[in-house]
This record gives sequence, structure tokens and C-alpha cells, in this order.
Amino acid sequence: MLRSICEDAFQLQEERCQRQNERLENMLKERTGQLLFTRGLLNVRGVLEYLEDECRVSHIFEKDPSRQEIWAQILQESGKESLVACLLRANDKLKRKSTKPHSLEQDISEMYQHAGNSIHGHGKLSPVQYEGMRRSVEIVEGPLLPNHCQMFVCICQHFGVPYRYSQVNAQVEIDQTA
Repeated sequence: MLRSICEDAFQLQEERCQRQNERLENMLKERTGQLLFTRGLLNVRGVLEYLEDECRVSHIFEKDPSRQEIWAQILQESGKESLVACLLRANDKLKRKSTKPHSLEQDISEMYQHAGNSIHGHGKLSPVQYEGMRRSVEIVEGPLLPNHCQMFVCICQHFGVPYRYSQVNAQVEIDQTA
């Protein structure tokens, strides 16, 4: 009887901790989105540039590193195993179609190149669209290749960046804002 009460209390405490953790993760994701928005970086290129700048600050490089060298460093850090696994799964289709070997660093660099001005040229937006843009990165297939979109979703999930992902052909939208 006492054991059952203790187990129930432990289970209840564990559920409370999990809910609190989810609330804190959502708050952090929201604050990350606000920070990136105020810095003008709440877009695909901006997020990649922000993460690269963070890496430059926290690591000493002998010379000014290339984008691929920075991402090699980021992906080699401990705790990034789940990010690497997600990127490999997202990029699996490209790997099978390609005859030449690609590294994840190359693929991220290519993603950056595809995320041109059309990604963060906002043009005329309705107030609702503008408000959504203030809270999350818009990831849209078309300007980005499908595998690049999936790779960027992995990056957003790992680093806690809020995002909205729209698949143009399938008319599917995934909203991962706080």
C-alpha cells in the first residue's frame, strides 16, 4: 500500500516536471524567435548565419573558416549526435540520387546558397502574415529543395528555433512555433 502511494506520488511529480519542462522549452523557443526577429535573422539564411556566428565565438579557428568548416565543427560537438542522425535521414534521398559523395557540411552550404533573397524578401504581407513571420521561420518548398527543407527542420528542432514548414505540392503545413 505504502509502495503504491509512493509510486503514484513519484509518477505525479514526474508528470509535473515534464509539463514544466515543456513550458520552459516553449518559452525558450519563443524568446529565440524574438531574438532572431529583432536581429533581422528570422529566416533560413539568418538562422544559419546566427548559428555559424555562435560557433565562431565559441571556437578558435586558425584562419577565417569557411561555412563548411564551421558546420563540420558544429556537427562534431558532443550532444549533436541526434542532429547528425536527423540530417542524415532528411538527406537520405539526395545521397541515393547523387553519384558523387556529399558531406553534410556541403549540403548545408548548398542549402544556404539556395536560400537566396526570395526566402527573406517579404514584399507585401497582411498583418496576420507579418505577425506569423515575427514568431517563426518560414520554410517553404520551392525556393528550397525538399531535402534542404527537411534538413533545416532538423536544425530548427535541435537548436529550438520556431518554424513553419509548408510543402507546396502536398498542401501540408507544420507549425512548430512556441
